[in-house]
Amino acid sequence: MPTVRVVALVMTLITGPALGQTVPANSSSPGASPLPQALPRANGFTEVDAKLRFEAKGYSNIQGLHKDTFGFWHANARKDGQSVNVSLDIQGTVGIQAPP
Repeated sequence: MPTVRVVALVMTLITGPALGQTVPANSSSPGASPLPQALPRANGFTEVDAKLRFEAKGYSNIQGLHKDTFGFWHANARKDGQSVNVSLDIQGTVGIQAPP
């Protein structure tokens, strides 16, 4: 039985450090493929995020805030005394929509 314990200990000491190693994402090893990068979430902004983004651009009295099927946020808001329709795209860009 002591032989089994010695072998197990030796194997742990030999393979242990190898298991803790990581490969960099842009490894230049021949035949190495890059690790997949995290994809941005299409619907990454919450309702609170959208409202804060509109307010940061100077819009107030934000009402009717809703998300469309493409992940864009839309609302009616006021700026400089005028009522406008605003939108927030999936990249975080705030824009004004033309009235219908």
